[in-house]
Order: sequence, then structure tokens, then C-alpha cells
Amino acid sequence: MIDEIRINVADFSRYPGGRYRRESLESGEVFREDFVEPKYKDALSRGVKLIINIDRTEGKPSSFYNEVFGGLVRKLKTEGESQITLEKIWETIVLESDFPDEVDRVKGYATDRHARDKNLRGNPR
Repeated sequence: MIDEIRINVADFSRYPGGRYRRESLESGEVFREDFVEPKYKDALSRGVKLIINIDRTEGKPSSFYNEVFGGLVRKLKTEGESQITLEKIWETIVLESDFPDEVDRVKGYATDRHARDKNLRGNPR
């Protein structure tokens, strides 16, 4: 029995970048829609962790990771999961790296975007 699902960003692209599909086929939107969303939903339904390894890429672009994780929250909210938060997503998704500071940085990109989105709607942080 497999007790986790794994994705390696480097298997998607060594040079991830851009926020939207129209900007690049290696964008955060492509990675989120084509890889993360289906695997996240599968992990939730099976009650397992989704491990996303962020190593072996050239850079960790903020727009890419903003779209992957902030975009996941926005997408799930539009699908009716009104109580979804980044904190809830991090209960299922585990970022993995040989460099712990990189995990913190990538999580910070998503957190910063999520906080800005809430402020734009007039909600408190």
C-alpha cells in the first residue's frame, strides 16, 4: 500500500517560471492544473500526504509558486470549499527539499499572496 503521493517539480520542468499558461507551458498554472490539483484531490480522497519535491530546478520563482499554492486555494474556493485555507492545504501537501530554507521561502510566497488576496477583498489577515 502506498501511503503517499509524490511529485517532483524538476520532472515537470528544470526551469519553472511564470504565473499563467499563456505566459509559458512551464508556468505555475500549468503545474497546478495538470499535476498538483489532481494529485491533491487524490491524496485527500485516500487520506495520504502529497509530497512535492522542489529541488533540482533552476531557481524558485515567486510567481510560479504563488500561482501553484495560492491558485490552489482560489480554485478550491470556487469549487465550493469555502473553508479551505493554506493551513488546511499544508495538512495534506508537504514540501520537500534538501535545503529547509527553500521550503520556508516557497511557503512564504504562497502565504504572502494569500494574505494580499484577503486584503484586496477587505478581509483582515
